[in-house]
Amino acid sequence: MSRLYLLLLPFLLACPSNPPTARLYTEDELSGLSEQELRIKRNDIFARHGYMFRSEDLQAHYSKQNWYRPSLENVDNLLTTQDKQNIQLILRLEEQTPHRKVLRKAMNGHWIKQEYYEGILDKKTPYQLQNLHSGLSEISVRQETTQSDSIWLGVSYGNHEGGSFYIHPTDRAAYFTSEAYANYMSKTLYHFDLIGENQDTFLRAIELIPGQEPASYTPYVKIMMDVLEGEAANSAVSFHSHSLLEGKYGLQTADGSQPERFIQVKQNGELIGFDPFDGYELLTDFIAAGIDGDAIFLKNESVRQLFGIDILPDVLNIYSLKRVDNGDFFEQKDQLLYILTKQE
Repeated sequence: MSRLYLLLLPFLLACPSNPPTARLYTEDELSGLSEQELRIKRNDIFARHGYMFRSEDLQAHYSKQNWYRPSLENVDNLLTTQDKQNIQLILRLEEQTPHRKVLRKAMNGHWIKQEYYEGILDKKTPYQLQNLHSGLSEISVRQETTQSDSIWLGVSYGNHEGGSFYIHPTDRAAYFTSEAYANYMSKTLYHFDLIGENQDTFLRAIELIPGQEPASYTPYVKIMMDVLEGEAANSAVSFHSHSLLEGKYGLQTADGSQPERFIQVKQNGELIGFDPFDGYELLTDFIAAGIDGDAIFLKNESVRQLFGIDILPDVLNIYSLKRVDNGDFFEQKDQLLYILTKQE
């Protein structure tokens, strides 16, 4: 046996020249594996077909395998029936690991910037807080998108433009990274870090721009998924903003043409007793509407009309709008129409 062979033997053993054998796995043989071992088993299937991994730790792992030949960004059409059965089995076992269950459950939901969340709690209005929406103003993760390593995010850029991208795991627990569009115009790199594993969980995101020092993390607070179902607000930003208005009010017309009546304003965007309107939405996207203050859409099945609004501690004043063209705004508050006085 040559000396060269003896020197290379440890390397040859560590880096097998052939891919793992393609065969049908059984639950018994996989049930004792750790979450990381299951993940490698599953990705071995994609690696055999030449999939180019985006996760940094998987890139590092498979680059050490002599048999690995990355060449394709999508290998779905190459997966055999046996491959798909193995993937489903491994995914099911991965979901049963304690850490995976907690992590995926914690990721699921709608997230808004912590600074905006706290600003609304301090009774600041959407118009006063509009400058906080730069970058990713809202992040949405649904349960069905968290079944694999790469997690799909629905996002809002600047609380104006919608988009989506995938985040990919790294070798750190609950730490994900992605190259994505920062503002639907320029591409950048994001890192996401999930902190906590309960109701106090929050997500941190950092935007990494080439040639610049990393900015500080932006923390996001989760708005639970179930509050956005049915006839709820269009977004978590809107839903949380509606907490400023929620309650029972005495409604008077400013000109006294109608007797006082009592209405209910619900956080999910529903109006009760405010005929002819049965729904509302506070304006939070001030890019889309040039206006010099807070505004509210009042709506029913056939109408969605924008009004000006003063949001005071115990009173809501609703105004008609008039068109202007002063270079900064297109609409301004005009005549006072409704006075809503909060009831105890």
